[in-house]
Amino acid sequence: MAKSSSSSVFLAIAAVVTLATVLLPSAVTAITCNQVNSGVNQCVGYFISGGTPSQVCCQGITSLNNEAVDTASRRAVCNCLKSYASRANGNQVIIARAQALPGLCNLNLPYPISSSVDCNSLK
Repeated sequence: MAKSSSSSVFLAIAAVVTLATVLLPSAVTAITCNQVNSGVNQCVGYFISGGTPSQVCCQGITSLNNEAVDTASRRAVCNCLKSYASRANGNQVIIARAQALPGLCNLNLPYPISSSVDCNSLK
């Protein structure tokens, strides 16, 4: 009887674990700064020369924004962009171009590109 009881408990636990694996949403991995870099690198020409960002630049940042579907991903992208803005070393021209980029690409970011943005406030 003990063997049958322990087999039943094992089967019940296995069933619960299987159901949890199937029914619960899989964990979403936050976007990395390398991914952000890939999207933003298409815009280097715009950052240097100004003017109108290329279609490839706008597609890169739009794709990046579309991938940031949850709070963790939005915060990760925000923190990477914040870090990049900090590394502009006060170059107001580059910072101004970065801040104008979403509007020029018809993209509505839920935060400004700035070295002082509070990325933890994003939902």
